[in-house]
Amino acid sequence: MSRFLTILLAWTGFLTVFRVLPLSGSAASWRLNAAFILSWVSGLLVLWLWTRGRAGRARKEQAGEKTIRTVDQTTGLPNRRAFQGMVESYLEASGGIPEKSLVLLVNLDDLDKIVEEYGEEEAEKAMVLVSRALLDSMRASDLLGRYDKDELAAFLPKASTVSWEIIAERIRMNVAAQNRDVSKAYNLKVSTGIAEFDPVSPKSLDSLLREAYDNMIREMGAHQ
Repeated sequence: MSRFLTILLAWTGFLTVFRVLPLSGSAASWRLNAAFILSWVSGLLVLWLWTRGRAGRARKEQAGEKTIRTVDQTTGLPNRRAFQGMVESYLEASGGIPEKSLVLLVNLDDLDKIVEEYGEEEAEKAMVLVSRALLDSMRASDLLGRYDKDELAAFLPKASTVSWEIIAERIRMNVAAQNRDVSKAYNLKVSTGIAEFDPVSPKSLDSLLREAYDNMIREMGAHQ
């Protein structure tokens, strides 16, 4: 309870004591009655405002906690659980996918090396740069998230392996643009893996993510 509310209640109690004492003169009695009523009305108003303020702060704290639970604090992207939930919700809302779509995983190669040579903070900055490159490569309708420590994920509705080369080229160009930043002493290198959803023979999201992961690992091996 706030200090102001405590003082106000004490003042109300003080007036209550005088309210029950004998008074001399009707004018004095009327003034004290008016002061007593005004004090109680003011007290109720302050109590209502105080309660409302506490409820508002509680709602903000709950919203903040929910954001922390669903958003990766480094990149600002949805975290793994939130990303998968977004894709599942999309699939449910669309009643399944009537057209081919892609699941994409992007790995920041040599992240462990960046941690060893430059520290965790610099490694997280590198992930931010990769996330920016990926965001710049995607459409507004695509869903993105941070999938793991060194991985980002994307779901691309109405896309197929036919259009993948165009998307991959955009990612390479945007990563190269981040590498032109001379303020860092290393270059970003990424590996990608995709899996295609085909409505003719649909697969679960987990199966698509595993397939994309396997393809990403193969590309990482080819880079070494």
